[in-house]
Amino acid sequence: MKNLISILCILALNIFITGCQEPKVNEKAVTVTFLVDVTDKPITTSIVDDFNANLNAFFSNTGLGKIDLGQSLTVRMGPIDESDQLSLQTRSIALTDNNVSRREAERQRNPRPILEMIKEELARYEVLSETQKASPIIDVTLKAFKEMSETNEILVICTDGLETVYANFYRNIPNTEQAVEKLFSKVDPVLLSAAMQQISASDPQVVIVLKPNDKVKNTADLKLFYSEFMRQLGVTTPVTFIDNLSNKITICHD
Repeated sequence: MKNLISILCILALNIFITGCQEPKVNEKAVTVTFLVDVTDKPITTSIVDDFNANLNAFFSNTGLGKIDLGQSLTVRMGPIDESDQLSLQTRSIALTDNNVSRREAERQRNPRPILEMIKEELARYEVLSETQKASPIIDVTLKAFKEMSETNEILVICTDGLETVYANFYRNIPNTEQAVEKLFSKVDPVLLSAAMQQISASDPQVVIVLKPNDKVKNTADLKLFYSEFMRQLGVTTPVTFIDNLSNKITICHD
């Protein structure tokens, strides 16, 4: 995990997501939420290794640029564990005052607090992964949507994609519109409604870092499920699937 700290200097001036277009002044707050699946130790190890090797590439490939006056970045991070609870750690950096010295401006936009939080969380997830069994990916994802604001929101889910609470994806992956509708009928309607309402307000972008599981050779059905799942929730931007954080992806903001 020392790699995370070693990229501090690289990221210090390149840590704000500008997206496909230059954001308007009042739209320069970006929130990135990382959900990390800790319910399968080999998968969690693969995810941790990916963060250590490729976090800098992720920031670069998503269109990261320098934090200027009025810009801010918030990173939230939490595990997908068998408790099905959403437990997010949050750190933010921002440059909000133009009446500060250059040294103070550099201090305000230094990403060290974010990277240190990520390092601490990854260490915790490796311990958690030793004892986890069930994979409540759907509930934790819905709770993450529910907690979103109306800033530019990006949800990054790092997982093998195998939900085991509402359906046993090891046996059968629901990959049709009707199958996803049936799965939704099992979800807490209050949670589902709250998540959909916030999705409508925040219009998030979803990136799924899909890690291969030896028990599932073909990931096509998983991609069909998550694409349909997000569509029925009201996510308007197509889901981006990558297999590691260094993949080229595009983050778009209006």
